[in-house]
Amino acid sequence: MDETTLSKKTTRWSSLHRLLDPAGGPVDLRWFVREKYLHDTNYEIRDFSHGGLSGLLVSGARLPERAEWCPAAQGLTGLPVSVTTSPAGGLLLTRTTGRLYALTYGSLGHHILDPDYRDDDFGLGFAVRCLGETDVTRFRSEIMDRRGRVEDYTMLGGSDVAGFGLDKFSSLVRRICGSAELNMTAKLPTSLAVRIECSGHAIKLPLAASPAQFLADLAEIERVCDREDPLEGLAFVERFRKLNRHSPAALGADKILATLLGEPNNARLGITMPDNCVDYYGAAQSFSILLGSHATAVNDIDVEALLAQIHGCTEDRRLSNLHRLRVTMYEDSAQTTPSGPETRGTDWLVAEVEHEDERYYYRQGYWHEIGAWHLETLREELDELFNATTNITVPAWTKGPPRSTGKKKGQDSHDEDWFNREIAKQPGYQLFDKQNLFTDFFHGGGLEICDVLGPDCELICVKKASSSAPLSHLFAQAVNAVKVLRTDKEVAKKFRDSIAKHNPNHPMVNDIGSVKVVFAILLKDGEETTTNSLFPFSQISLVRSLIELRTMNADVRVITITRS
Repeated sequence: MDETTLSKKTTRWSSLHRLLDPAGGPVDLRWFVREKYLHDTNYEIRDFSHGGLSGLLVSGARLPERAEWCPAAQGLTGLPVSVTTSPAGGLLLTRTTGRLYALTYGSLGHHILDPDYRDDDFGLGFAVRCLGETDVTRFRSEIMDRRGRVEDYTMLGGSDVAGFGLDKFSSLVRRICGSAELNMTAKLPTSLAVRIECSGHAIKLPLAASPAQFLADLAEIERVCDREDPLEGLAFVERFRKLNRHSPAALGADKILATLLGEPNNARLGITMPDNCVDYYGAAQSFSILLGSHATAVNDIDVEALLAQIHGCTEDRRLSNLHRLRVTMYEDSAQTTPSGPETRGTDWLVAEVEHEDERYYYRQGYWHEIGAWHLETLREELDELFNATTNITVPAWTKGPPRSTGKKKGQDSHDEDWFNREIAKQPGYQLFDKQNLFTDFFHGGGLEICDVLGPDCELICVKKASSSAPLSHLFAQAVNAVKVLRTDKEVAKKFRDSIAKHNPNHPMVNDIGSVKVVFAILLKDGEETTTNSLFPFSQISLVRSLIELRTMNADVRVITITRS
């Protein structure tokens, strides 16, 4: 039996939730089961104690029913079709010293768990404390504005955070996947790597199928969660903390939102997809929206449908009713087969409001301050960039004698043209300054890819700057050059041909995929280029360009040009 087979036999891919303790004292595990399942005779509720593990198990299935696709198949073929199906599920509740956990099984397991008791910080808090630095495979994030725009990035081969091109300034991370080194049952004898998928409220990972090993796995998860600080590269995920619901800022924003909920068409309201519905939304054919005993069924969900039972309430009850609202997706229009878990109305609504000169974003029942930690994140990005090393070397930019003739009479003869030629004198470097490429699209002045090409595919872009404007042009030029090289076959061929004439063995002659961008900057007549010395506007422009270049798989470095 090989190692992989052994691991699969002793573990099961599982969904683990951490629960909030509602009392702080003795807990009845039945509190965490939705009321309807406590009284449904199709579900069995049993206490258990086995091998040191104790808790409550709820398991069962719906009565067999004709599959929802049968009428369609019968209508198309004229043949009788009557296949029955019986959705099943289970919920296992247990506790360790001071912590409560739930495992959900089958298509109905997450329906049995009452979502009000989920710890919605559990999954991401675990992920940012254990994921391998270069082993992240997926990020799902939500941009903090009223559109509810969600971005999903996947790299199955794994990458560091920078490779995903995330906007760390306005993104609320909602899901992270990857590999982590964990001392768990699922690890192989030759590796500690365990694949994990983490959303706010849950972790999906292989967990042991025997009590003693399962408890050991929980202990390892708790050890990770107890780490005080997240890993350095993932610290930004926890920066956008929820505001305390009872803080003056949150209460003030609540009042504004309560007014907006009476105006479903208000542009400051939007709709988003809850994290735990992502894998099921594609199969949803209808939605049930329930408030108390009153349910409405809709074929699609939007802000107007979501708030249909809310906007007519008195202003002081709108927010509480939105939290009480329950939304369930179904695979059929008759709403017999649920698709995904039951969710709250607050899980679907997003809003953007202003209160006392601050902007706030509402998501999953909590407020987040828009722009919080902006300067800290900007500084971290720049510090990391400026501290990164490169093999590219440039000489000092010396001052030359004044020109004695021509339009530039009296100006320094050691201008940018002179300096680029000095760089290109080094072995393996090639001059491209003023060697523009011309195509049917890039006519007139043509397109300049870089000032100098380095020996290992580095596009070296040079600029002397005493203000932010020249640097903005420099950063934009690099972004455009990389984008065009990636997408314009004619430009790419002409650039490769130009390289080949000088050095037919240069790696970029055959492969433009491994592009590096090096910004060589003479700042304020020789001052070192640092986060503190760079112009504020240039700091913002550089980071925005950095994000865009990384999304195109371009490595970026900055080097200081000195005076002598």
